[in-house]
Amino acid sequence: MRDGGAVLFDADRSLELFINQTGYAIWKLLDGHHDNQAILSHLNTAFSQTENLDEDLVTYIELLKQQALIEFEHTLETEVFSWHDESPLNFDISITGHCNLKCPFCFYSEAINTRPDLPISEWQTFFNELKSLAVREVTLSGGEILCRTDLFDLIDLVIAANLRFALLSNGTLGNERIISELMKPHRRCRLNSIQLSVDGSCPQIHDQIRGEGSFAATDKFLRLLKQAGLPVTVRMTVNRLNLHDIENTFAYLLDDIGLPSASVNSATQIGAAVSNVDIIDLSAQERLIAMQTLRRLDDEVWPGRIEAQAGPLYESRQFESMEQHKQHHPAYNGHLSACGCFRSKLAVHHDGIIIPCNMLGNVELGRINRDSIKKIWLEHPVLKKLASRTSVSLKSIDGCKDCEYVDICNGGCPADEISSTGNFFTPSISNCYRAFKNKINSPKTS
Repeated sequence: MRDGGAVLFDADRSLELFINQTGYAIWKLLDGHHDNQAILSHLNTAFSQTENLDEDLVTYIELLKQQALIEFEHTLETEVFSWHDESPLNFDISITGHCNLKCPFCFYSEAINTRPDLPISEWQTFFNELKSLAVREVTLSGGEILCRTDLFDLIDLVIAANLRFALLSNGTLGNERIISELMKPHRRCRLNSIQLSVDGSCPQIHDQIRGEGSFAATDKFLRLLKQAGLPVTVRMTVNRLNLHDIENTFAYLLDDIGLPSASVNSATQIGAAVSNVDIIDLSAQERLIAMQTLRRLDDEVWPGRIEAQAGPLYESRQFESMEQHKQHHPAYNGHLSACGCFRSKLAVHHDGIIIPCNMLGNVELGRINRDSIKKIWLEHPVLKKLASRTSVSLKSIDGCKDCEYVDICNGGCPADEISSTGNFFTPSISNCYRAFKNKINSPKTS
C-alpha cells in the first residue's frame, strides 16, 4: 500500500480513515501554513488528473472536519511515521514477571519469572519507538499487572505515545482506587478493555485452580468494573478441574454479573502446564464433553455470547467447518496456514526480550531498545520462516499426506511443536482432527 495512500488514526476514538494518494498529499499540507489555494497549486503540479480538484478539496476537508480529524485553532508540528508494512499493528507486552497467584497452567513459566522487570525508563524509550512506527495498540499483561506499583505511570507513557491499550489481570488485587485511576478521562478514552480470569462459578471451583480467596477478590473487582461502566471482559480457561462447571460459570458471568459476552479457551502444555498435566489436561473424552457443552450453550442458551479463538469451542466450530468443506469444497486449504502471529503482532517479555507471540515464549527475536523493531519485522529469519509455512503443502508431510482431511486442514497452531521440538514446519498434534477422532473412537478412551 506504499503507493496507495495512508491511514489516519485517532487513538482517543479508535478511529481509522483510509485515504488515497491525493488525500495523503493534502493531509501533509494541512499544517496551518498552507491555505486552500496553496494546496491546489501543489496538487496541480503533483497530479495529472486535476478536474474538479477545487471541489474535491473542499469536500475532503469538510469530511476531515466532520470526523474531527483536523482543527483550525492552532498549527501542528509535522510528525513522520512509518509505512503500513514496516511494523506490526499491535504488541502484547508483559510488563512484570511478578504474580500473586500460582496457576497450574500459566504459560509464563518459572524460568521467565526469574528475569528482572525493566525499569519504566526502558519502557518509555520503547513506547516512543512504537509511536514512530505508528503502532495502534498494546495489551499489557504479566505476571499480574497490578503487582507493578508504577502501572499507571506506564499507562500514561502508552497514552503519550499515541497508543490505545488493553489490560489483562487476574483481578484479585483490584479495588476502588484502581477503578478511579482507570476512570480518569485521558485513560478511559484509550482503554480498549480490561480482561479478568474466572475459572469457576464459586470459590470451591475457582479457588482450587487459582488459590484460596481468589474468587471473592476477583468477583468484587469484576462487579466494581461493571458498575463503573468500564469495558470489562472475562475469560474462562477450561481444564479438568472445572470441566463440569462450565455452564454454571457462564450463568454467573452472563446472567448474574450481566456481561454482554465472555470468552473461553483451554489450558495448553506450555509453561507451568507441562508439570501439571495430570490435574489439568483434558482427555479426548473430556475434551469432547467440553466441546458439546460449549456448543450447546453458545447455540441455544446464550446465542453468540460465548467467544473463542482457541480451545474446545473454537475447535468444535473448526472441526465442523472441516466436515462441511470436505463435502462442498474438498480442496479448501491443505497448507500450514494456521499461524497468523507474524501478520500483525509481536510480543515482549517483561525483561525486554521480543518474541513472535506469547505462545512462542522461548523463540527470541531480539531485545527492545537494542534491536530495531522495524528491522525485526521486515527481516528477521524466524518471522520469514513462520510466513513461509503457508507455502508448505500438508501432502508433503509424513503422517498427513494420507489423511482424508489433508486438502482442507490448515495444520493448527504450531506453538506446542515449535516450543518442544524447534520444528517450524510440522502440524499441531494437539489440534489434529483425525487424531482427535481416532482417540474418541478408540475402545481405550470410550
